[in-house]
Amino acid sequence: MGVDTRDTDWTTVVVGPTGQIEWILDAEQGTYGFLLRPNDCRDVAILETLTIVPCFPLSLTLSGEPGDVLWLWVGPTSFFSPNGFIGHEFDYISTFSGLAAGTVANEKFSFDGIKSLYR
Repeated sequence: MGVDTRDTDWTTVVVGPTGQIEWILDAEQGTYGFLLRPNDCRDVAILETLTIVPCFPLSLTLSGEPGDVLWLWVGPTSFFSPNGFIGHEFDYISTFSGLAAGTVANEKFSFDGIKSLYR
């Protein structure tokens, strides 16, 4: 892995009937959490930011119209691997409240684990 790459995760959430989602992010290494808009890969801007220090969770209230789809991004604060970790693979937890009914949370699984299914 070169110094200009890092492992990141993208998630979408659907705003529930209250118009607000509470996002709590905790990680074992320095981590960013971003709310991105608009939902268009050609023109993405960071609207809100969480900056996590190891093992000190923070929360962010996300607002929108019920049914809106929000794009969230999680990744390390550095392009350099933390000591004792291969690449940028480390554990983090995203917790949400206020999601639309029928929104399904994912199981504990890394994106690299998913990618390995298709190698």
